[in-house]
Amino acid sequence: MQIHIYKHDGEYIFETTPIISETKTEALTIKIEHSPYLDIIRETGSKKLAKIFVESFKHSLDFKKDVQKGDTLVMVYEQKYRLGKPFSMPELKTAMIEMKGKRNYIYLNSDERFYNESGNEIEYFLLANPVKSARISSVFTKRRFHPVLQKYRAHLGVDYAAGRGTPISAAGAGVISFIGSSRGYGNLIKIQHTDGYLTLYAHQNSFRKGIKRGSSVKQGQVIGYVGSTGLSTGPHLHFGLYKDNQAIDPLRVVQVTTKKLTGKERNAFFKLKANYDESINLHLKNETKFVRISMPDNVCYFFDGESCVQDKLDSDS
Repeated sequence: MQIHIYKHDGEYIFETTPIISETKTEALTIKIEHSPYLDIIRETGSKKLAKIFVESFKHSLDFKKDVQKGDTLVMVYEQKYRLGKPFSMPELKTAMIEMKGKRNYIYLNSDERFYNESGNEIEYFLLANPVKSARISSVFTKRRFHPVLQKYRAHLGVDYAAGRGTPISAAGAGVISFIGSSRGYGNLIKIQHTDGYLTLYAHQNSFRKGIKRGSSVKQGQVIGYVGSTGLSTGPHLHFGLYKDNQAIDPLRVVQVTTKKLTGKERNAFFKLKANYDESINLHLKNETKFVRISMPDNVCYFFDGESCVQDKLDSDS
């Protein structure tokens, strides 16, 4: 709604006017030159389109690591138009990005959530380092010379060097399955997560008050403080990640399923997906280009032929 306040015959008049707009379904196909964000802006001039594309995939893909020059992206979205010019935020309906020869899809379902091609809502599990501003002093490897034991052995985690007492955050939401002391790892916390994942936080100086076995923790919540307990030569956090009791590199992209569609919801989603896939394939085949629209920035409204109000239209600039 627009609010108009104006003076007429010595009195102030207040009125509301609906903003008349029309909604169009649009699409574009782009070959990656630099990054999805920069290339969408280069092609369309719209930061809004670039933002909704990147935001929709941020929990499931790592563009910094896996996108290569020559990869293809497609996005289908709805855009409102007012007086012939884009108005308000576009709404992404479906998108595809090809990375290393694999197509990755995302679909906006009727519940206003994004799902992948399997009908699962996906999130990153490790959104940030467990110790902020820490330096990686040792990486995951099957063979490393241990500075205390003076022999080669596997290093099944990543070491983050930081000052004693630096806060340690939970890498993902879960339940504390172990908190206590061990000979090698010193003060240790283990957190059990969904999808069979477990994280390990070793050599801590101390634990945060109130943390105990069975406590539920949120991603980013402080659970303890960097120390040098156990077999350690200096203050650091040894951070381990396990999937079904098998150690994996914590620096890998790790995902967990936050919601799985079932029953009628799942059937309805796959019907929607089939329509979206047909649309994406058509735009890929036609190499659909973005169509730029040029309109004046200012529009003049007349009231009873007496006055003019200048209105600056919505812009991406």
